[in-house]
Amino acid sequence: GVHDGLQGAGWDVLWAVCNNSVNNDPHTEPLLQYNQKWVHNLDYIQTDDDQKQIDKFTHQTLETIRNNGDGVPITDDWRNAIEPFWAVHSVREACELIVSWRNLLDAEKPDVVLGLHANNFFFRSLAHVSQERHIPVVCFAEGLLRARDQSTQNKQTLAGDGVSLICVWSNSQKKAYLQAGIPELHLAVCGMP
Repeated sequence: GVHDGLQGAGWDVLWAVCNNSVNNDPHTEPLLQYNQKWVHNLDYIQTDDDQKQIDKFTHQTLETIRNNGDGVPITDDWRNAIEPFWAVHSVREACELIVSWRNLLDAEKPDVVLGLHANNFFFRSLAHVSQERHIPVVCFAEGLLRARDQSTQNKQTLAGDGVSLICVWSNSQKKAYLQAGIPELHLAVCGMP
C-alpha cells in the first residue's frame, strides 16, 4: 500500500533487497510475481576493491569484538554463546551489506530511504549508510510494542538510531517512543500502514 501510494503520488519507487544468510523467505519472489522494479545489494559488489574493503572491514570488526574494544561492550558470554561460524558469518554479512548499500546509494542517489522498521538487521545497516550520506530515512514502528521491549532490549531507543522519522500506529505508541528518548519531531502517528 505504501509503495502504491508513493507511486500514485508521482514518486519513482525502487525496491532494494538483499538475502539473509540462509536466504529464507526471499524477497525477490513477490517482486518478480508482481513485476516490481527492484535492485539487489549484491549487484553493487562488483570489483576486487569492493571485496578487499569487505575483507578488511570484517577483519577489523572481528578484532574489535575479540579484543572487547572501546565502545563495544561484548562479554565473553557472548563469544561462548554463539558458534564461531555464525559470529564470523554474521559480521561478514554486516560488512558486505554496508559496502553494498554504500555503493547502491552512490549509484541510485535516492531522495529518501523507506524501510519497514529500524530494528531489522538488514535495514539498520541501510539506515546507517543513508545517514552517512545525509539521506532522510523513514521507517515504521515494529508492530505492537511490548512494555518489556524497552526495558529488556532498549528497542524503542535503538529504533531512533539513524532514522529521520518513525511512523507509529497510535498516540500511545508515540508516547512509548517519547519516553524512550526519541524526539517528537522524529515521530508521526499514521495508524497501521
